[in-house]
Amino acid sequence: MSIFYMQILKFTYSYLHMSIDFRTFALANWKNMLSIKHIETERNGRFEAWFDDVHVGELTYQRTSPERMIIDHTRVFEGFEGQGIARQLVMAAVDFARRNERSVVPVCSYARNVLTRTNEYKDILV
Repeated sequence: MSIFYMQILKFTYSYLHMSIDFRTFALANWKNMLSIKHIETERNGRFEAWFDDVHVGELTYQRTSPERMIIDHTRVFEGFEGQGIARQLVMAAVDFARRNERSVVPVCSYARNVLTRTNEYKDILV
């Protein structure tokens, strides 16, 4: 195993095991380091949230037709909850759906709550 790889593992391990209060501070002050990556196959896809090369959450969906996507799961990993990451994942899915003229069926309870409580999203809901 290379020294560089070992250093990355050591940093990741120490980051994930530091106190939640410090991670909360880091997320609150470095939100511009949060990135959302989209991966799509023929029948399903996911949005992944990454914070400084650490995978912190994901939203998964299925495509039942070219015009429709079913959001079936949203998850933020332990220690990163309560920072608005799940909402950012839902917003990324909404932006993607609008750009691709797709409607959304929010089966995931979190996504359903976010999307049904705001009139702004009624245009894409089924």
